[in-house]
Amino acid sequence: MRSLETAFWIHQQAANKSCDLDVVLGNTLLDLYANCGSLPDARRLFDRLPARSIVSWNAMMLGYAENKEAESALELFSLMEKRCQPTSRTFVAALKACAVLAEAEEGRELEGKVAKIYGFQWDLFVANSLVDMYAKCGSMVDSRRVFDGMRRHDVVSWNSLISGYADNDQGEAALELFVPMELEGCAHDSRTFLASLKACGCVGALDIGRTLHGKIRDLGLDGDVVIATSLVDFYGKCGSMVDAEQVFSSIVTKDIVAWNALLTGYSRQGDTEALFQAFDRMMTSRPRVRPDGVTFLCLLTACSHSGLVDQGKRYFEAMKSIHGLDPGMEHYHCLVDILGRSNRLEEAVAMVKEMPVVANTVSWTTVLSACQKWKNVEVAKVAFDALLELDEEQPAARVLMANIYGSVGMWDAKARVLQEA
Repeated sequence: MRSLETAFWIHQQAANKSCDLDVVLGNTLLDLYANCGSLPDARRLFDRLPARSIVSWNAMMLGYAENKEAESALELFSLMEKRCQPTSRTFVAALKACAVLAEAEEGRELEGKVAKIYGFQWDLFVANSLVDMYAKCGSMVDSRRVFDGMRRHDVVSWNSLISGYADNDQGEAALELFVPMELEGCAHDSRTFLASLKACGCVGALDIGRTLHGKIRDLGLDGDVVIATSLVDFYGKCGSMVDAEQVFSSIVTKDIVAWNALLTGYSRQGDTEALFQAFDRMMTSRPRVRPDGVTFLCLLTACSHSGLVDQGKRYFEAMKSIHGLDPGMEHYHCLVDILGRSNRLEEAVAMVKEMPVVANTVSWTTVLSACQKWKNVEVAKVAFDALLELDEEQPAARVLMANIYGSVGMWDAKARVLQEA
């Protein structure tokens, strides 16, 4: 906020001296506004500039891209192409916007334009942006193709590729890059370890993760709360809650993200007693930490898998009444699942109908799946009809409904449902 106030003050002083529309000063102010997230002020200034340089366009585009207004960034890129020759910074901004939107096709068009200007000896920053963009779009083949075509790599190049593999559930491919990165003379940094730990968690590579933990200690990075939280998450995914607790206890200031990592670990292991105890510890910790939606999702999921109906209902009600949190669709689905698993199907239907959000396919499929378990045809018909109203096709729902009919010997009804598919 102080930086934005400074930007306003500088702008006012410049306006008083009638030099606020000078292109150099204007570009500086544009950058200031964009960095402060004040895009309406940045755009007003941009539109008033009598002469816009490529720096002006780049500052405005990057502001949009970095503040998640990617469509506006790409619209501006289209306008700019008719007026200015794009620079590497222009393409970095546009590719960042494509990454936000996960628009791989748009990114490929940009890659073609980059190649026309630079050939295939890409600027390092543009190449890194391409690797990152394709990874965020889930196109790891393209991401690796660009990476392999680069003349040289820096830590950003390696981290973008490793993170891409980890984020796209290709943990083994991510871990295979850790040693080659070192052999190429590129030092690992905190982002490398974060991505690699995520990869270890994906594939359950406990021994490799422990080796990484040792390297983290050797580099003195274990005091970083983000890395420590990532370690808690990794150990939890690998089922080593003793290690997770040891790392967790070393965190000096435990925020909600760290607590949630610990709670999620216990929830994954189905250890409800340890989960509820950890939640109670969090609620009595000092400084006080407020639970969030993720916290209650852990608790409700554990209650669902353990058949703890009353406990689950208490946690759900406490979200709003005690903690002032509005349950999201995923919380309602958890409660519907809790009710369904315990054969309280009418309550589950009532919950779906009374939700403040419009029920979707997941809502009614959760009910229908529970009906299959309990062979309840009447409630199943309600859920099935609701699903058909959402989408007449519903092949998976038709199979479920047919199986329910078959489980109670209603063979004609089963055949009819399958024939209508």
